[in-house]
Amino acid sequence: MPQLKNIRHEKLAQLIASGKSRTDALREAGYKSKVGNASAIIKPHICVRIEELLKESQNNNLITKEECLKILADQARKSLSEATRRKAIQVIASLQGWAKEVIDLNTHRQLDNLSDEELGVWLKQEDKDQKEV
Repeated sequence: MPQLKNIRHEKLAQLIASGKSRTDALREAGYKSKVGNASAIIKPHICVRIEELLKESQNNNLITKEECLKILADQARKSLSEATRRKAIQVIASLQGWAKEVIDLNTHRQLDNLSDEELGVWLKQEDKDQKEV
């Protein structure tokens, strides 16, 4: 459903979808505060629009596994803290179902030079090495 044609109805739907109470949303959308106004003004088409805005908001707030892995990989490469780098790699490994633990990074190549694919290969090798021990 596209934006509502009535500007105040659309503003009301957006305010309620953003978490405002009905009373506050009505006031901010330009309606008078009267007892019973909320139920009289919020008509079915406005409710449909509120639901649509809520679904849209939920979809925009979702992060994909790929986005999460990219953020973690960047953090693993760029963090100055060894503990942060190690934790990022452990989370990547866990999300990918790889190694349970990743051994000390100081004994391996610098992560700054690894692509996402190379990092995955490195972690898989670590998983194999851990299982053999």
